[in-house]
Amino acid sequence: MLINQADNQFESENWDKALVSYESAKAIFDRDYPNNQITKINTKLTETKRSTRKRCSE
Repeated sequence: MLINQADNQFESENWDKALVSYESAKAIFDRDYPNNQITKINTKLTETKRSTRKRCSE
């Protein structure tokens, strides 16, 4: 199932693949869960980018 796949990718911190899977699930299932997970992933991606930029500027 798509949500299970997305959850496994999320747990593995495979943010890009999880994002795609949750986006696909969102298109099929009208539920809050995929949207909530997408928000969490976007937050993680933003944090990762900030951390990378900070390390590069040091």
